[in-house]
Amino acid sequence: GELNWGPRRAFGVGGPVGRGVPAFEQFHPFLFLEDALLPRGQMPPFGKHPHEGLCSITILFEGDHIMPWDSFNGNCPMVESGGMYILHSGMGIVHTEENCIPNAKDHSEFTHACFLWFDPGLWDPLPLLAHTQILQPHHIPEIKEGGLRVRVLLGEYRR
Repeated sequence: GELNWGPRRAFGVGGPVGRGVPAFEQFHPFLFLEDALLPRGQMPPFGKHPHEGLCSITILFEGDHIMPWDSFNGNCPMVESGGMYILHSGMGIVHTEENCIPNAKDHSEFTHACFLWFDPGLWDPLPLLAHTQILQPHHIPEIKEGGLRVRVLLGEYRR
């Protein structure tokens, strides 16, 4: 059946279950973006699946934590709500992020997650070996300015 991840939109050149908008090709190096509201206790039902030649980032804004698994590391450390799971797929890796860990401190109705895929070859040569990185919320810089709160997920912020 049709997956219902809440009132969000998928963009990309295909992506999971063939969703996406072909016009997204003009946003290279970005390949896919899914902004998802997921029922608590559930992540997308992809199961173990492969990636090759891209960087996949899962950003957890609120809700549950996840416990990723990949074919190089096995079980990875828990990614706390507010953190990021970064996968550089290199010449190939199999992974899943479907293992949810309840977050009793967060009372949100949904888990709000963003799934972003991009071509890392634009900035750096593609690494041959796959590797993962986990950034917990306290490792992500936050700037508060002019009544706004901004978290710097990639790159840097200069005033």
